[in-house]
Amino acid sequence: MTIITISIVGITAVLLAVQLKGVKGEYGTYLAAAAGCFIFFYGVMKLEVILDALKRIQDMIHMNRVYLTILLKIAGITYIAEFASGICRDAGYGAIGSQIEIFGKLSILAVSMPIVLALLETLQSFLKYLFEMMQKGVDDWQNGQRGECMAGREQTKEGMGSRFPLSGFVFLAVSKTGFGIREGDIPI
Repeated sequence: MTIITISIVGITAVLLAVQLKGVKGEYGTYLAAAAGCFIFFYGVMKLEVILDALKRIQDMIHMNRVYLTILLKIAGITYIAEFASGICRDAGYGAIGSQIEIFGKLSILAVSMPIVLALLETLQSFLKYLFEMMQKGVDDWQNGQRGECMAGREQTKEGMGSRFPLSGFVFLAVSKTGFGIREGDIPI
């Protein structure tokens, strides 16, 4: 089945539900729920293709399996919450549908916390590395030593660079007491 077939099934179910709503309202709701379940389970069957593609991607870029698992959980939570919320709204219980959506969003937030924490740990290690490189550059500059320095600083025959090739950026000088900018700290 393709999207055209699924669309025809959905439209047919809606037209029948509208007709049945005049006779008995609950039959229209039941028909709409049955059509929604049919489309939902058809979508789940298509999930096999997505899983195979994700496994191939994982093999290509060698990423941690936990991240793909979390991504699939988030997609599943979104799909189920939208499906259940839509059925509740169609049945006339919009408040319950809204609560399902809120719970789905909170569930996604809870499931995604390991990714957020990993991102923050990566950012923390990057900032630590950047701080160490800046400290090394300031120490080399203060001691007048040649050597490896901060990115962007040009080497001259006198030692450390006398200018930054990327003008317009503000550079913070790192001293032993912390971050700060003092007159004469940043060569221009």
